[in-house]
Amino acid sequence: MFSSLKSKRDDEDEGNNQKFFIKNGGNLLKELVAFSNGRPNPIRHFSSKELLIATNYYTSQIVVWDAGYQLYKGYQKNRQIFVKKYDNDNPLKFSAYDPYKDIAIGSQMSAHKNVLKVLGCCLETKLPTIVFEYAGTKTLSSCISATNVEQLPWKCRLKIALDLANAIAYLHTAFHRLVIHRDTKNYTIILDENNVPKLIGFDLCIFLKGNHM
Repeated sequence: MFSSLKSKRDDEDEGNNQKFFIKNGGNLLKELVAFSNGRPNPIRHFSSKELLIATNYYTSQIVVWDAGYQLYKGYQKNRQIFVKKYDNDNPLKFSAYDPYKDIAIGSQMSAHKNVLKVLGCCLETKLPTIVFEYAGTKTLSSCISATNVEQLPWKCRLKIALDLANAIAYLHTAFHRLVIHRDTKNYTIILDENNVPKLIGFDLCIFLKGNHM
């Protein structure tokens, strides 16, 4: 009896995965083509099962917790990764966060040294789940907090500010459409072991018409 119930549940999960994959794949393709002028970068696909295992069923360390998503630390084939899981209980029609835009813009921005590199995504979940390179668990907010014992030197802070400004300028000028980030917050900026900042989160970006600034 229990085996038949498990088989039925597995079949239902498989059906949902396929349904989500088709819906998310179509939405992502439209966003990729629109943003990259018809020349999108190839993006690796991870299965939902792979990411469940990588994050121990989303019970691993949460590095960033924002209103619409959580960024988990995970392991995939002995490699550390970040997994960005959107809140399935907060559907897009009620949220400004756009995971399709996040993947489309983030994958193109990954060439910049101050942007967290997109490794791929999973389209089998209700909202797409994004996989990033691992860059450590420090955030800018924790490093500049008054309660932090080891304060960042001002020279280091200036270097971080300049690096982030360079990444934002690249976002504004490198593509055929003018993009505004709109979500640069100190707690969503990762610092690697050398305090090199990594910008994440392009889900709130907007496109502006007209020439580049």
